[in-house]
Amino acid sequence: MYPLAWKMEWLRRIGVADCIDTVACSTVVGAQKPDRRIYLHALERLGVAPARAVFVGHATHELNGARAVGMTTVAVNYDPGARAVYFIVDLAALLDLPFVPPAAD
Repeated sequence: MYPLAWKMEWLRRIGVADCIDTVACSTVVGAQKPDRRIYLHALERLGVAPARAVFVGHATHELNGARAVGMTTVAVNYDPGARAVYFIVDLAALLDLPFVPPAAD
């Protein structure tokens, strides 16, 4: 919903831009989550198969979209009723996860 330049500036401002390999922007791709094209665009740019990727999100529809393309899901600050492989209370807890995608969600 926001232009790519705006997102990149925000990521720079909060100090994480250098930690991110790619950004899949809906204004560039022409699709929004949970449309599978947005996830597949990011995966293609990274050269990563869905089964080897992890999606971190909070909104139920975003987590469902990631799961539908075969990504491992991590829910943080999540919507009631969200479904995910892992549930964490904050992003720092990502460091405690094994990140070996399970066979099934």
